[in-house]
Amino acid sequence: MKFNFLKNTLASVLLLGVSVGSASAAIIGVDTTYDFKLVADNDFALFSGTESNIVELLYQNNFVWGDQINQNNTQFTYNSASPNSYIYILALGGGGNQENISGMINGVKITDINPLWHLFTIDNTVLPGSTSSNIASGAYSVQISDLNNLIDTTTPFWSDTPLVQNSTQTVIQRAGFGTGYTMPTSNGLLLKYQVQDFNINARAVVQDAASVPTPSTFAIFLLGLMGIGFTRLRKTAP
Repeated sequence: MKFNFLKNTLASVLLLGVSVGSASAAIIGVDTTYDFKLVADNDFALFSGTESNIVELLYQNNFVWGDQINQNNTQFTYNSASPNSYIYILALGGGGNQENISGMINGVKITDINPLWHLFTIDNTVLPGSTSSNIASGAYSVQISDLNNLIDTTTPFWSDTPLVQNSTQTVIQRAGFGTGYTMPTSNGLLLKYQVQDFNINARAVVQDAASVPTPSTFAIFLLGLMGIGFTRLRKTAP
């Protein structure tokens, strides 16, 4: 009788410990930092989002194009479990006779992939607060809600016709990426890519070890329950 009671107690303890460990396991994403370099004549911003909408600002440029070229170590952080599986690039022209964007993300040139795209005329009804001067100086900061409103109210929005690449405009040549995309004067160009286009590790997950009891914690838990079992055995002994 004593042996059966002890055996059943130990089996219950082990089963409980296994269930606690497996039930408390959690899945989280991994934050990874990615390098990028974009140069726009005149301004740009980088976002992540879902297939239908822009969700998060990854980087807002605040420099004129000459200083953009001199910028080093521009980076953004992406969580591998993020539901934002698209990268959006917004290029804005400040009113000059050459408007363009070129560059690379995580070592991949933006002209190496054919993105979905939308070209639009910049004005205060589309981008409130925007002016030729604050775009040209890099001082304009776009609001995600304004871009999503543009996406939601324009049908059809995205074009999949391959964009013509340019290698002759001054800023594209000085940026050093070989080719870029151009837009008419005082226009905006919104580009849409999948994160995999830039070898960004999306949807990879790892086990959150912090949520699983450590071996020492589990050992103390096990010994405590065994002690309770032995105490009960002594109390029931003749």
